[in-house]
Amino acid sequence: MAGRGIWGFGIVVVCVVSRVEGQESRGESRVEGQESRARLVSNDSARLAIALSPRVAQAVRIRGPAPSIDGDLSDSAWAEAPVQTDFVEQSPRPGLAPRLRTEFQVTYDDEAIYFAVRARDQAPETVVAPYPRRDDETRSDWIFVEIDSRHDRRTGYGFGLNPRGVQVDATFDAFINYDYAWDGVWQGAARIDSTGWCAEYRIPFSQLTYAANPGDSMAFGLNVYRLGIKEGESSTWSPRLPTYADLESHFNTIEGLVAPSKPERLEIVPYAATKGTFTPASGNPLIDPQQGDGYAGADLRLRIGSGFTATATVHPDFGQVEADPSQINLTTFETFFAEQRPFFVEGSSQFAFDLSLPFATRGNSFGNEQPFYSRRIGGAPEGSVPSNAAYSDVPTSTTILGAAKVSGRTSNGWSAGGMAAVTDAAEGEYVTTTDGQTDRRVVEPTTGFGVLRVSRESGDGGRAVGLIATGVTRPGMDSALADQRLSSAFSLGLDGRRRFSGDNYEVSAFAVGSHINGSAAAMTGVLHGPGHFFQRPDAPYLHDDTTRTSISGLAAQARIAKIGGAWHWAAIGHLITPGFEINDLGFQRNADWLMAVGSVSYQKYRPGHFIRRWSAGLDQVGAGWNFAGERRAALVSGFANASLRNYWGVTFGAQHEFPALATDVLRGGPALLMPASWSAVASVTTSYRKPFQLTLWGNLTSEPGSESHSWDLAPTVTWRATDRLNLSLGPEFNHTIYGWQYVASPVASLATGTPTHYVIGRLDQSTVSLIARADFAFSSRMTLQLYMQPFLSAGKYTDLKEVRNPRAERPEDRLYRFPDDQVSYLSATNSYLVDTDGDGTSDISFANPDFNQQAFNLNAVWRWEYRPGSAIYLVWTQRRGVEGADGSFDFNRDWKALFAGQATNVLMLKVSYRLAF
Repeated sequence: MAGRGIWGFGIVVVCVVSRVEGQESRGESRVEGQESRARLVSNDSARLAIALSPRVAQAVRIRGPAPSIDGDLSDSAWAEAPVQTDFVEQSPRPGLAPRLRTEFQVTYDDEAIYFAVRARDQAPETVVAPYPRRDDETRSDWIFVEIDSRHDRRTGYGFGLNPRGVQVDATFDAFINYDYAWDGVWQGAARIDSTGWCAEYRIPFSQLTYAANPGDSMAFGLNVYRLGIKEGESSTWSPRLPTYADLESHFNTIEGLVAPSKPERLEIVPYAATKGTFTPASGNPLIDPQQGDGYAGADLRLRIGSGFTATATVHPDFGQVEADPSQINLTTFETFFAEQRPFFVEGSSQFAFDLSLPFATRGNSFGNEQPFYSRRIGGAPEGSVPSNAAYSDVPTSTTILGAAKVSGRTSNGWSAGGMAAVTDAAEGEYVTTTDGQTDRRVVEPTTGFGVLRVSRESGDGGRAVGLIATGVTRPGMDSALADQRLSSAFSLGLDGRRRFSGDNYEVSAFAVGSHINGSAAAMTGVLHGPGHFFQRPDAPYLHDDTTRTSISGLAAQARIAKIGGAWHWAAIGHLITPGFEINDLGFQRNADWLMAVGSVSYQKYRPGHFIRRWSAGLDQVGAGWNFAGERRAALVSGFANASLRNYWGVTFGAQHEFPALATDVLRGGPALLMPASWSAVASVTTSYRKPFQLTLWGNLTSEPGSESHSWDLAPTVTWRATDRLNLSLGPEFNHTIYGWQYVASPVASLATGTPTHYVIGRLDQSTVSLIARADFAFSSRMTLQLYMQPFLSAGKYTDLKEVRNPRAERPEDRLYRFPDDQVSYLSATNSYLVDTDGDGTSDISFANPDFNQQAFNLNAVWRWEYRPGSAIYLVWTQRRGVEGADGSFDFNRDWKALFAGQATNVLMLKVSYRLAF
């Protein structure tokens, strides 16, 4: 949202209570093992003591016909499989015997592994059993089978069913990172009966990665998780308690499996699609208001040996992917959008290399830094058509010709992943003002992308060392494009971690080097751009050189932390050299930082009279400097949150920033001394056990030295209206007064040598937006999803000032306010003229910064998985947008203006079919 983007006071919303207890609970950390086991034995429960000890389940090979996957557990195959029980409660009474009894059995044949789970309930008519869409872990009873098929105690797969047989599946890595984008091809069914409800699974071995040759014996890590929503109770077969440091290392084991003799090796999913685009007439002769085309492509998956898988996509289609939310970004920092395209999301954890730091200051956060950001592949062209173009038609994205990746893991702890992709050259069409001729120019060259990630783990995942390498090449650019785009960019990184003292402590570190090449003009564009600003007049230590054609940089971090038990703490040192640059294939907002950051927190998880569990602490205490030793940030922030006995949740956070230099506010101008500021955030969430859930989130910020303040209110309502219909509404309201918002850096038009001027103003901005979702399930495999976001925002600038003494001690001495009689507005050009010295002659000019933006995005997707792995999509997308220079906010006027004009509509039909060999 705009208000948070403009300020960016580094608010960190900590420990927000999840809307779904199941999703929250399965991602919690745990209690120290020996301490918990001793506590259970003191409860005089031998069964519970056994439940907390490592256990083994025996899988039995099917002798006769395989069970029918229908939720009926009367098949003969289940008669010979031993019953496993002795679950441990995870919530709300961690470590005790659950009130709901759960049992499961395991069997297998040469193609798949089968699970039968019986969830007993004395009132089966009260089982919560809606029809959510696939992968929507909404308010419902759930059973999850979690399999660590590599048996590395760090990675695995989750397969979930609710009582209607709706599937949720995910992969997990790095102990707690769930990736719900993975859609495995497996069968599941569920049925409510007189004893409760039953879930039945058939999971093909082809969907699991394991390090065993055909005919070899195998052992997998295993957990079974149950959530009973009306009781608010979750329980697990493998112990998962709130202060354990991780999840998978505590999985129990399933033995007796034999690797299939003829595993499924090749999977091909071809697709065919047709799309029609209907655009309102714009007067642009290059844009056809009605366009239609058909196309085809395919996804391929090949198992290589026993532990590696190769996947590839040819002419991938992402038309069914939800649009990014609208927002206005008035900072220097790029907006981060999560990857949503299936090919890149699936298995993305294999390429993860975390450069992030839990530190946020004045709109500058380090939470998304990473050397591989897949959205760079197929992104918008960054070249441009000539400036004298009267009309132009430039594509909004580049075409991915193809992409392939190979990933896997060996039995001795080595894992590797490699990806390569090629995007086609993109051309923009334009008509010039000089001769009226139509011409074309390449606005993005043919580009090759590559990433390699290798790591070696040992000690049940407690020790690891890894490497990442990325590269981007753009060969064959003409001179015009070569001055806008780097010719190549590379990075190389190492990371490692070591857990000790019962996995309760961890030390970790990383170092990543970068190197970029390009023409002098392209290099200057990068180093004079956001995140670097080498041209700053008060930064001689940056050695600005507009003739250089390459530069290298380094980012590094060292961390020691306590991650298990009730007390958690961390101490971190972090650096980013001025020349570090990875944005051609990674995501980076920041450079020129030296930081020291710490945190400490305490959590209490035993239920009391009013509170089920709570935690509190300092989540950010730290400072940062540039490489000249000047302080860029200093802050302290704290939080407290609690889950109440009635399953409501509350959170609170507060942060104070001390005065510090901002080196990016003036977009390449001198560093500006920013005054102290404070902020506070709070939220309340009602019980997830009810069909109707409300979350109320609010934020206040204040910076007295610049006469700035803002408020932000964001309620969210989720309503399970029927078993088949789920509705969600998330409006957000923001009002911001910011006294020091950047306007322009105009250059005086008089004598040579006149210094550059830096103009800021008082911004008054109001924003209203709404994200609405509706999910309707025709069945467990056929759903209709609707996403809608109207967005209205307007900002008006007043009180224009020039920065003249940016480091003065008093805020009023840093700025010079232009008197009204020295500022004039030209309506013909929508620009300002300013007489900076009061001699009666205008010295500088700049465009009117006022804005009024309205946008509307709608995405409707009907999806039918007519057979496992094969689907039909029917998609309707609508986009509307209005921009103006009137900075006033009028809801009625702006809302009417948004829907007064015509919209761009896109209709798409896509059919895919899975073939396996």
